[in-house]
Parts: sequence; C-alpha cells; structure tokens
Amino acid sequence: MRNAFEAIAPHESISCVITDGMTPDRVCIQIHNGGHPIPLELLPHLATPFCSTKPSGTGLGLAISKGIVIAHNGELEITSSSSGTTVSVHLPMLSATAETEMLKYAPDSTMPAAE
Repeated sequence: MRNAFEAIAPHESISCVITDGMTPDRVCIQIHNGGHPIPLELLPHLATPFCSTKPSGTGLGLAISKGIVIAHNGELEITSSSSGTTVSVHLPMLSATAETEMLKYAPDSTMPAAE
C-alpha cells in the first residue's frame, strides 16, 4: 500500500479489492494505483533484494513481502500498464480445521494482561 501511495499524485487514489482467488480455496488481494507504469524491463526484478527505483529506497520492502507471501503458500504478482500498476497477492484460505487448530494456540483474550 505504501508503494502505491508513493507512486501517485496527491489528488489520485488507490484501490484495494479482495476477491475469490484462482481456485475456490484461495483469496486474492489486489492493490491498484493509476500512476505512471513501471518499465517492463524492471517488472521481473521488483521483488529482488536491493532493487529500488526510489532515491532513498533500500529495495527490501517487496523482497520481504514476497518472502512472507511465499512462506504462506501464496504468490505475489505485479503487473503494470498505461492504466497503472496492480500488485496481486494470492493466498490460500484458512480451512475450518486449520482455524480451530490455530485458535488452540492463540492467547485467551478474556484473560487479564500480565502486569
């Protein structure tokens, strides 16, 4: 989201849409801005560590984000054209069984915080 905001003019906006994914057990989060397109030769390298088009950028943000998405069995896709740039994150949905298992290890929100 931050990259999307940094790439647009002050009067422009970005959109964030959550939809069904490529298959019924996946979800897709898409962030789109109408800023200038990213050069095609740069697109394949954007999630590579230390690749940045910003004067003070480290080039680690998208690389770290991609690593987190992959660690959750997801995919990160970046497309860009004259209508703007879209970053799509495809992630598996949490099954009811997995959710129940996860909640076993979640902190109990009804317990008072330790002092």
